[in-house]
Amino acid sequence: EKGHSLFTYYFLKEIADGAPSGGMTNRWLETAVERDVSDLAARKFNRKQTPQFIGNPNRGVLRD
Repeated sequence: EKGHSLFTYYFLKEIADGAPSGGMTNRWLETAVERDVSDLAARKFNRKQTPQFIGNPNRGVLRD
């Protein structure tokens, strides 16, 4: 809709949805974004897309 890439769309969506119980870590965010981006890229665009995050996977992003 807004012209974002799949990665940006799902990254912002997860941030906007808020932290799960216990807080949001880089690992949690990467898992959620990777799942959604990979699924939609395959279904809608018939291509493989696997986003990757760089950094400490245990670092907190958002707190509940």
